[in-house]
Amino acid sequence: MTTHLTPRQYDLLLTRSQKFAVAAPLILVTLFPLIFYFAFYGPGMSEKALSNAPPFFPAFPLVFIVGFAIFYGWNIASLPYRISVTNDQRLVFKSLARAREVRVADLISIEPRSLYVQAGVSGYLLKHRSGKIQFPGQFTGQHVLLYELKRANPALELRGC
Repeated sequence: MTTHLTPRQYDLLLTRSQKFAVAAPLILVTLFPLIFYFAFYGPGMSEKALSNAPPFFPAFPLVFIVGFAIFYGWNIASLPYRISVTNDQRLVFKSLARAREVRVADLISIEPRSLYVQAGVSGYLLKHRSGKIQFPGQFTGQHVLLYELKRANPALELRGC
């Protein structure tokens, strides 16, 4: 017997220190190009020192820094900050980058998974018929949501929750 979910909204709960720990790497990585520029092309550098440097230096290390910043920024922007349950039994995961919807009947499993964010924030991986969604594990009423999801979809596997 399946039941219906109560339409409501679940918001992400992070402390100030967790928010800072999430944002600090992105801020530092965006400042690194400026630090490199002033360190290697600043007013104290002579033309002779710059002419002895390899032609790809310091541009080559910046490629890795920019790549990491894009990866980390996309990872952070894709994490949902709000989960909503709609009247038509859908879950809406709202993030800065996008909003993703999934029907409750399409859910397969929910299991703990790392978010690749070193901020003391636990995470979960939700598998559904069309793909996967990662979300932080610190939402208001999260245990109520998991309970109602299991009641609405008995085939849903809750692993380690």
